[in-house]
Amino acid sequence: MTMKTVVKRVLTGTIAIAGLVAAPATVQAGNIDGFIGISGGITYDTYLTAGSAILDWSPVGGGLGRGFVVTDATGYFNPDGGGLMGIDIGTSMVMRDLTNDPALAGPAPAAAYAPPGAASVPNFLSNFVDPDGTIAPLTNLHFDLTEMVKQTAYPACNGSEGAGSTCVLGEIFVLTETNGHLSILLDVRGNFVNGNDSGAYKGGFSTTFTDLTFQTAYARLASGQNLDCPSNSTSDGRTSCTFDANFTSIAAVPEPASLLLFGTGSTVLLALRKRRNAKK
Repeated sequence: MTMKTVVKRVLTGTIAIAGLVAAPATVQAGNIDGFIGISGGITYDTYLTAGSAILDWSPVGGGLGRGFVVTDATGYFNPDGGGLMGIDIGTSMVMRDLTNDPALAGPAPAAAYAPPGAASVPNFLSNFVDPDGTIAPLTNLHFDLTEMVKQTAYPACNGSEGAGSTCVLGEIFVLTETNGHLSILLDVRGNFVNGNDSGAYKGGFSTTFTDLTFQTAYARLASGQNLDCPSNSTSDGRTSCTFDANFTSIAAVPEPASLLLFGTGSTVLLALRKRRNAKK
C-alpha cells in the first residue's frame, strides 16, 4: 500500500467520524480559562460533637451567602484583556453553604451536601452581578463544585497540636497555628459554566480565625460550639471571619474530537516513519 493511500484512508475515515461527532452540535462551545479572586465572610457551624458541620458563608444562616470579586479578573472573565464576561472588582455572587452531613443538607435554605472527595454542588457560585447593576452577559455564569480536595501532605489532627503545628482536620482542612491565630486552608475543584462555554478550575480558600488556637478550637468543637471570629455588636453575637479564594483554570481533558485528531496524527507519523525506514 502506498503512503498516499494510507494517508487518504486515514483522513477519509477521520472526516467521516468527526462529522458524526460534530453533527448534533449547533453551537461551538468555548473554553473558559483565566483567574478570578473572591472574598467574603465565613463561620464554621458545629453540630453536636460527631464532626458534623456547615461552612456558613456570611450572612450567617439561610443556606446562602454572598461573595465579592476582589481582584482584576483575567482571561475569559476580563473583557479589557480580550475576555468575554466583563467581571469588575466588586462584582457580587451568591454562594451555597456546604455541609459534610447529608442529614443537614437539602435545597436552600439548607446547606448543600459536600463530603470529602467527590461532590456534586451545582451552582455553588451563581448570580454574578456587576457593581453597576449590570447583569448581562453574566446571567448564566456559575461554578459547579465537583470535589472537596482531600489533603495528604500533612498528618491528621490528633488534638495534641500547638503553636507552629500544621495538620489536617476532616481530611480537607489544613490547620496551622501562628501567633495565637488559627489559619485554615481548603481546596476545591469544579467547573465554571456559561451557556455552552465551560472550563475546569481549582479553587483555594483561606481564612484566619483571629481568636483561636488549636487548644481553644478543639475545646469548642468538643462541646459543639461554633467557630467564628470575636463577637461585636451584631444581634446574634457572632462575626464572620474574612476568607479569600483564588480560582485558577486547570488543564482541560481533550474533547473526543481532539483525541481523534491526535490519534490520526500519530497514525500518519507512524506511516511516514515506516516508509522512511524502508528506503534506508
